[in-house]
Amino acid sequence: MKFGGSGTTLKVALENNRECTIIELGEQYVEIAERRIATVQPKLQFEGKNLVF
Repeated sequence: MKFGGSGTTLKVALENNRECTIIELGEQYVEIAERRIATVQPKLQFEGKNLVF
């Protein structure tokens, strides 16, 4: 498990068909990650404020 870099780590993993779990420290970074990841995988499911894949 790695810090997500505002979703960059997960975005690259998804683009390369890899599994990835990320941790974001602040809510503002979660919002950035959600937007960034949506460009790769638009059908994400959200549970509360946590990303669920």
